Amino acid sequence: MIEHTPLLDGLKELASRDLQIQLWLESKDSQMSSFTEAICQVFDDSGLTRAVDANHLKKYFSKEICSSINDLDRRISRIPEFADPYEIIDHPEMNQIRLVADQLLKLLEGKK
Repeated sequence: MIEHTPLLDGLKELASRDLQIQLWLESKDSQMSSFTEAICQVFDDSGLTRAVDANHLKKYFSKEICSSINDLDRRISRIPEFADPYEIIDHPEMNQIRLVADQLLKLLEGKK
């Protein structure tokens, strides 16, 4: 089963440079987050990792969404996860991650 709330929340964070700056750099309250937390929301908290591992992703999503999820996963693996947040936000691959995450959001929100 896929949990849509953490999936959408994590994608929103990965899709927005402004939100990343706010949550990863400037936040000093309970609204704090990180790159690791965002990808955990998308893949672990939502159940995507279990669906991918069990080869059930197509059971939940269209071919286009599955392709975008796989693309996002590949791109995320190119980021040094435990690097300084500034380095992650400015990493060249993050621009593509933001685009793919935004595309996924639009596809998923249109589906709901």
